Amino acid sequence: MKKLSFIAIKKKSLLIFLVAFLCVCLFSVGIYYTSKSVSVPITEYVVVIDAGHGGIDGGVVGASGESKESDINLAYSLCLGAYFEGLNFKVVYTRQDDNGLYSEFATNKKVDDMKKREQIINSAKPDLVISMHQNGFTLPDQRGITAFYKIGHEESKALADCIQERFQKKIEYARAEALPGDYFILNCTNTLSVLIECGFLTNPDEEVLLQDVDYMNKVCHEIFSACVMYFIDSHKLTY
Repeated sequence: MKKLSFIAIKKKSLLIFLVAFLCVCLFSVGIYYTSKSVSVPITEYVVVIDAGHGGIDGGVVGASGESKESDINLAYSLCLGAYFEGLNFKVVYTRQDDNGLYSEFATNKKVDDMKKREQIINSAKPDLVISMHQNGFTLPDQRGITAFYKIGHEESKALADCIQERFQKKIEYARAEALPGDYFILNCTNTLSVLIECGFLTNPDEEVLLQDVDYMNKVCHEIFSACVMYFIDSHKLTY
């Protein structure tokens, strides 16, 4: 098992992973692509990838007390972004390092951080927003990956359903269905958006799994593949 190193893993190293895993991704949807003669999009679509938390806000602490949600979110976000960049999407990250987005002079750093994320999203005018998170619960037996969508946003629900369907087929313990989520990062935009809770850091077994490089690539591969399929079906990608 190759454990994530949050100091060593940077965007450049994740691009190396992309070469091999993008081939796997394209192969896994090869029949679908071949039947529709899909080409790399000529128009550059914009995807905002949001790594939740950061800085003084570490998010959920793992069952071991050693892992931190903000670190894992960042690694998953950079990995997912590398997949999209490999297919000529323009990727905008809300953060690419361990720092929060708040001003050091802000009286409420959490609010300031969220406002900065909103500004980045709206300025980018994206076709898609994906926010990456890790879950937590008081009972350690809870586990499973889940896609969330904005309440009442049918297009986002359809995408979340598509992502969750792939999770169920490919990832053990995936939750049964995508769920509506009343999250700021989803509510701050009317664009197509989903929030992924990759698993429960408070579950000891899942905490270990979430820090495995191969598992990270598997999760990001499934999200990426589902999004590409959804874009094809909704005619956002030319073929």
